[in-house]
Amino acid sequence: MSSARKTYAAMVSVMDDGIGKIVKVLKKEGMMDNTILVFTSDNGARYSSQGSNFPLRGGKGSYLEGGVRAVAFVNSPLLRKSGYTNSNIHHVTDWYATFQRLVGDDPQKHGKIQLPIDGVDIWSSISEDKSCREEVLLDLRDPSKYLNTVNDTSKSVATENCAECFELTGVQVKEWQPSDKEDFFALRWKNWKLIAGPFV
Repeated sequence: MSSARKTYAAMVSVMDDGIGKIVKVLKKEGMMDNTILVFTSDNGARYSSQGSNFPLRGGKGSYLEGGVRAVAFVNSPLLRKSGYTNSNIHHVTDWYATFQRLVGDDPQKHGKIQLPIDGVDIWSSISEDKSCREEVLLDLRDPSKYLNTVNDTSKSVATENCAECFELTGVQVKEWQPSDKEDFFALRWKNWKLIAGPFV
């Protein structure tokens, strides 16, 4: 085992010990019965950081399964079904919508309207193994629609194909040039994936 791999293993071990202490306190305070523990990732492992996604192709930064498929672990007495492997389609953005619903937050009751979110409530999938979505749009980029901004604390910016502008006040915004000059997208639908663009 390489020194980098040993360091990584030690970091994971320390994190595990820390989480164990948190669980111990939750149990002591009688809070574990109403707690959901989630371990998750937003991407596959990076090979340069001693990671491996074998037998999947690709790693972090790739739209192949090795780059976008990640493992997760959920533990809670609130689960209606447990002790099984869930293979339904989920996206990291789904956690926000799921937790929002679980805590009883109603966006309609806020003074400020919540903007549409990409995630969906996946609790029935996690808790009962019932599929909540069939597709995930992994990425969609159109360079003609990138914001062309400058380093200024107050600028009106607009996209090329949008007539409306909005104010950036008191925010330092740097001009960002996309590395990909062509359109590309990646879409997962059920057991199929469509990837189109200059990187294919």
